This record gives sequence, C-alpha cells and structure tokens, in this order.
Amino acid sequence: MMSVLPLVLLIVSAFFVGGIVLSVLIAFRAWQEKRITIFPVVAETETLRMKQAGLAATVFLVLAALSLGGWAATQRNPENILRAEEATRQADVAAVPTDTPVPTATPSPTETPPPTAKIVGVSAVIIVTPEATATPSPVPHPTASATPPAPIPTAQNAASAVTTLPENLSIGPISFALKVSDRREAIDPAEQFSTVPERIYAVFPYKGMKNGLPFSVVWYYQNNELIRNDYVWEWGTTDRSFAFISPVGAGTYRVELRVGDTTVAENSFEIIR
Repeated sequence: MMSVLPLVLLIVSAFFVGGIVLSVLIAFRAWQEKRITIFPVVAETETLRMKQAGLAATVFLVLAALSLGGWAATQRNPENILRAEEATRQADVAAVPTDTPVPTATPSPTETPPPTAKIVGVSAVIIVTPEATATPSPVPHPTASATPPAPIPTAQNAASAVTTLPENLSIGPISFALKVSDRREAIDPAEQFSTVPERIYAVFPYKGMKNGLPFSVVWYYQNNELIRNDYVWEWGTTDRSFAFISPVGAGTYRVELRVGDTTVAENSFEIIR
C-alpha cells in the first residue's frame, strides 16, 4: 500500500492541476463574454461564472499543493523503503574511520562532538574522518573545534568480491550508546532504549585491519535492510571507531560490519515506547 502512495499522490496532483487550468480558462472566457456583451443580464451571469471559476481554481490550487506536499513527504520518509508505519524522518548512518588526516569539517551537534562528517551519495550514509595526532601511529581524537578534515573515501560496491581476511583480524564487540567520549568509547552502553533519540551510536574496536580491504556498514530495521554503504578501508590497523543512526521509530535495529563478503561483527538494540 505504501509503495503506491507516491504514484497516487502524483496522479491526484495532476488531476487538480488540470482543474486549475480548466477553471482559469472558464474564468477567462466569462471575462471576454462580459466585456463584449451589451446585455446587463448576460454581464451579470458571466460575472457570477467568473467568481465561481476563480473559487474553483483556488480550491484546486490548495488541493494540488497538499497533494504535492504529501508526495514530497513520501520521498523523504523511510517508510517507503521499510513499510513501517511509525517512521518519522529520514535515517542517517555514519561510519568513523580513524587513521587518515582530513580537509572540511562539520563538527557534530552533540555535547561531545564526533569527528567531522560529509554525506556520501543519496544513501544517507556518512563517513566520518577524525583528525590525526602527531604520534607515530596516529590515534585521532574528536574535538569541538573545526580542523582540516581528511579526504572522504569513495563509496563503492567493494563487498561484492570474495575477500581473504587477515589471520589476526578482530572487530568488535559492538556497543550501543546515546553518547561517545572523546576517545570514541560508549558512554552508558545499553541494548534497550525507552524513547526514540536523535542518534544512537554503534561503537567498536578493531585490530588487524589492512588498508585496501573492502569494508561495509549495514543497518537493519525490523529485519529489513535500512541502509548500506561499501568502502575501501584506508584507516590503519588498530583503533576504535563508531557508526551512528537516526532511528525512524520504535522497534528492533541491527548493525553488521563486513569485510568483503564476511560479516565480522554484529549486534542489535531495541527502542520501546
């Protein structure tokens, strides 16, 4: 039902636009007749017809605007993908790489701002690249000040190929929290939340990674894939990182971290209300 709603709204909008055009034509015709007639009764009749056509055009205009507004809302609403009745806004997902220095920063609006972010593509996945330190093995620390960010990696379908995992690879476990520390650690981690927050972070350590490996972050909502982006890893071997999502409503969420075609870590949380 939800999948055909945008098409229905477009068709209804087109019908109302046609009504506007027809009403304007009738009003114009009545104005012409009133202008050239010499009979007062005809002039009065055409005047009434002009008013009726103008009123009809106004009504059609309002209805067309409402229909187009509803269509625009369905394009922004994740319910069209998930078929979930309680979706309230578009989902955002973020993955945090940790080893490369970075150019254009937009600090996150949380109390302990995550690293700078840039939206990649139309999938609403955000890759967040932290600042580099002066140590031999840089471990970035998010700060509230805007610092030059590192190049954003190009999303690609890297996970489609079979990948040999490093023998010592370890990612996870994944913890969920409403906030993260400046060392990208989960603050008061939980697996159940009583309200729909602005963001929920999935925090995870990793070691044994290699630059050039295909890496994916996949979020699920009510066992339906919500959003996925694939990248080529270029953030070093060992550190901590996180992804975040803006929940679309109450229900069960799950996140998978994949290297190539292998799921290396996953966990789930629930929002109840």
